[in-house]
Amino acid sequence: MIRIVEAASQQRHAASLRQHFELRHAIFVRERGWTDFDRGDIETDQYDNHHAVYALCIDADQQVIGCFRLYPTVLPHMISESFAWTVEGAVIQEPDVLELTRFGIKKGHRGGPVYLELFLGLTEYCLHNGISGTTALIRAVRKPVMEDYGLSVRALGPLLPIDGEMHLAVHFAMDETVLERLRQRAGVSGSVLEN
Repeated sequence: MIRIVEAASQQRHAASLRQHFELRHAIFVRERGWTDFDRGDIETDQYDNHHAVYALCIDADQQVIGCFRLYPTVLPHMISESFAWTVEGAVIQEPDVLELTRFGIKKGHRGGPVYLELFLGLTEYCLHNGISGTTALIRAVRKPVMEDYGLSVRALGPLLPIDGEMHLAVHFAMDETVLERLRQRAGVSGSVLEN
């Protein structure tokens, strides 16, 4: 199940949101070494504010096992402020395009259905909210995997080395065709979003 946490529901879902920041610390600080964002036992940056929307994959024990963050591209965002050099031409800054960041899955759940469930939640959320696409900076090795799962991925610039790995700025189209492909791949017919 994917729990969406927006500004108005952050207090109601404070425990889940805290777990999410702790998961991000485990993934991005301890595993990947992003010490600039270390805040003790949580990981945050300047985009964790009232404009952010969080998607949390919740297991049967109410534990957060996966996550991502969405942020308006019409505001200064990670790509526009820190990684504009990864994009050929102008950085996309449109009201119906969000930036996707902090996509992560807890150890022990990687390589399984959580990955697809997060992308299903992303696509459903976007379609429910009139969002036509998202931008992201991804590890290049993930692009063919994402395309194999049914996502529509368009490169926004060349392959570039960042922190010892090749990365790529991309645009994900969000539409009913993508949703149907993801559902077929996952063997899911209904919504993965929490009611």
